[in-house]
Amino acid sequence: MNHFYRVAITKQFLGSAIEHKEPPLQGQIQTKVTDSTTQGDFKLITVDCDDSQHRLNITLPGVQNLEEDEVTQLAPLYQPERSIKRFDPKTRKEESVVMPAADLTRFYAAKPVEKSTKAKK
Repeated sequence: MNHFYRVAITKQFLGSAIEHKEPPLQGQIQTKVTDSTTQGDFKLITVDCDDSQHRLNITLPGVQNLEEDEVTQLAPLYQPERSIKRFDPKTRKEESVVMPAADLTRFYAAKPVEKSTKAKK
């Protein structure tokens, strides 16, 4: 089952380098969305895990459990819409392309989809 978390990223200074560490989440990480306003200090992370792993995850420092609707509201704030320039090989011109806010389909890609089947006669 997918669980949604807001995770604080800690910074450690190692000599002249800065290392960004995430809490050790249990389960398989499906998606990460980085907070662009705080230069990656927080992430929204979708993890496929069972209930016992989920209980361990929410006891970790800096991990906040989120509901699906909260993720839907927060994701565009974490990765706002932005415009980039891209070269179009067909027209051989550079064009401006608007990149949408966080593509939420990535959050739900790992969820099972129920398909209706009709019997053929």
